Amino acid sequence: MTSRSEKALRIASVFALLGLGLMVWGVLDPRPLPVLMGLTIGQGVGTLSFLLYLIVVAADLGLKRKLR
Repeated sequence: MTSRSEKALRIASVFALLGLGLMVWGVLDPRPLPVLMGLTIGQGVGTLSFLLYLIVVAADLGLKRKLR
């Protein structure tokens, strides 16, 4: 794996933890602001994390196909 892929995976991991933290905050503190932040920002950050992960996996699969 290249350092660029590793860096992207690290960023995706941080985004996933941030999104999860926002969602958990909304569950533990059921006031409107934390719930809305968990539902909007948390989901957006989590989706961005997943997309970044998928890009790295697709690039890795493309590299393996080129090497064959």
